[in-house]
Amino acid sequence: MKIDIIDYSIYGNTFDVLSNDLILACARKKGLRVALTKLEKNGPFPQCLSFAWLRFDLRNFFDLQRIMDYAAFLESGKCLVFPPSSAIDTAEDKWKTFKALRAASVPTVDTFLLENLTELKGPVVLKPRVGWGGRGIILIINPDRSGFNPSPVDKDLFICQPYIKHDRIWTVAVAGGLVTAVLRTDNLGNDFRSNCTCGSTPKITACPPGMASSAIGALDCLGLAAGTVDMIEYERKYLVLEINSAPRLSYVLPPSVDLAGPMFDAVLSWFRSLQ
Repeated sequence: MKIDIIDYSIYGNTFDVLSNDLILACARKKGLRVALTKLEKNGPFPQCLSFAWLRFDLRNFFDLQRIMDYAAFLESGKCLVFPPSSAIDTAEDKWKTFKALRAASVPTVDTFLLENLTELKGPVVLKPRVGWGGRGIILIINPDRSGFNPSPVDKDLFICQPYIKHDRIWTVAVAGGLVTAVLRTDNLGNDFRSNCTCGSTPKITACPPGMASSAIGALDCLGLAAGTVDMIEYERKYLVLEINSAPRLSYVLPPSVDLAGPMFDAVLSWFRSLQ
């Protein structure tokens, strides 16, 4: 069995390089043939024959469309692709993520299209529909007095959510329908994006009651065998913020904590179940 790891990371993200190395090591440890290939921003699509695991760093709709087109290209050639194109589309577009989670009754933050901004009361955050790590997020204190006048194009690129003050974020790793690790990142400063504070180091923590079912349900409703789920706590509930279909796997963690191994096993089982 050979697995092709296809990496679309055009921004020099070292986390992706390290995460890919972990996946490659898992494959070699099991005696599987594995190859790493770069998907460029433009140009022809690399061919894969049987099994392709897509890894990506998506920061705008162009990136999302590029990886979506490639996944569809492989699927049309009968190659088994993880994540599937449908899951990538839903997980990486925050508006589609919200609709899928709400339809599956998974607790998540209320989300609106930008055209509804002035109807919201209290502070709100504007988020790019495609992106991660807090990039491009804007806090607006008074939506009806902000003077913010987005163009028709911008209205399609952003979503808005009520601002929920929180001082920590949980990243829940799920593989094969089980929570394998929970990383908690505490806010060390005044940045309203608690997962973006310079110097914050995630810590391994126990999975609080109620968190596991929401994280597992989030991946399940998208058809993902493995991934991570970012969550916050609000009114004694754990709300899903984002689903990461190509998550970061490299952190400075205790040797006993393995993020990549369980995810590799889950994806491998998923591939084999579809043969």
